[in-house]
Amino acid sequence: MKIINIVKIAFKSFSKHKIRSVLSIIGIIIGIITIIVVMTISENLKIFISNEYDRIGTNMLWITISKNTNIENSILTNADLDSLSKIQGIDNISPNLIEYSTINQNNANGDVRIIGVSDEFEHIRKLPVNGQFISKKNIVNEENVCVISNKIREKFLYKNINPIGEKIMIKNHEFVVIGYIDKPETNTVTNFDNPYDVYVPYSIMEKYFGINGINYILLSVDDENKINQYKVVLTQKLLILKGKDAKYDIDSLIENKERFELIFNIVIAATALLTSISLIVSGIGIMNVLLMSINERKWEIGLRKAVGAKNNDIVLQFLFESLIYSVVGIFIGILISILLIMIINQISPVTLKISYLSLVLSTSFCTIINLMFGLLPAIKASKMDPLECLE
Repeated sequence: MKIINIVKIAFKSFSKHKIRSVLSIIGIIIGIITIIVVMTISENLKIFISNEYDRIGTNMLWITISKNTNIENSILTNADLDSLSKIQGIDNISPNLIEYSTINQNNANGDVRIIGVSDEFEHIRKLPVNGQFISKKNIVNEENVCVISNKIREKFLYKNINPIGEKIMIKNHEFVVIGYIDKPETNTVTNFDNPYDVYVPYSIMEKYFGINGINYILLSVDDENKINQYKVVLTQKLLILKGKDAKYDIDSLIENKERFELIFNIVIAATALLTSISLIVSGIGIMNVLLMSINERKWEIGLRKAVGAKNNDIVLQFLFESLIYSVVGIFIGILISILLIMIINQISPVTLKISYLSLVLSTSFCTIINLMFGLLPAIKASKMDPLECLE
């Protein structure tokens, strides 16, 4: 029997039982939509978070005092900071002293995060500064200057003015704004960004906010591929500087990013596996439809075998019918998925790009599953006795 004739018979059977056929492919459509949409959202979320890590800088490390140590013995000094900065391969280093306060200005009230940093902090974090950042001169002279986030500019200094040269009051101390950060306002992924950050010279943190010594250091290195080597060198240097009783935790953004990507890959794989269950269920449904179809078409099967149709012809006929269910369900499922992603893009601030991997996986998995479940009815039909079928 020619392939073209087998295809015609398959389409005729599909169109003859429209309601049954539609109900059979609904499971396929739902499975395809679930896999494509869920994987698209997951992969785009992974890319977004990875880009957030890259934006901050994957060559960045930070040193903090361990919880299980005597904090007083572990506090670092400017001399310690200077010694660490001389380690070969360290590009930039800055203390990171944090205090929280409230600003009341221009009929606006709100909490802010004050961060005492050095002039090198700008290069570690790759901050897009309008105006100028904290300088060595500001630090040495303990000047009351600050760099503010764009949110602070909009809330406390009016959004349509250039804030450079304006003054803000923090804990009854007047600070002159010398620059502002034009960047994404939040970073919930890494928690390094805050929408209401104020950067000041770290040298004034003790005088105004009572923070004595350095307990948090941020630094960048020249090669992110040697992060583990730098961690060993830093640990040994701290041991020499502070002794064995002082304990520190050294972490890096690249390691956090790699841990995140590993976890997210597992989540994506698990999600794809779970959503594929609906395709297996739809395959079982198609198998049942084909088994019902065989019982209804015994006379047709017997007649074809009586006039010379081989077992392989009967198998191909029912496999093509199973394939038609797959093709129609996949086509409709992909169209609806694209439509849903377009709708999500209209209402979401993040633009989703459809996952090509999800298209390949859903299409191939659906086709294979339906052919597998269609094979049993096809073999059963091919083994039927033509005489019994014609009685």
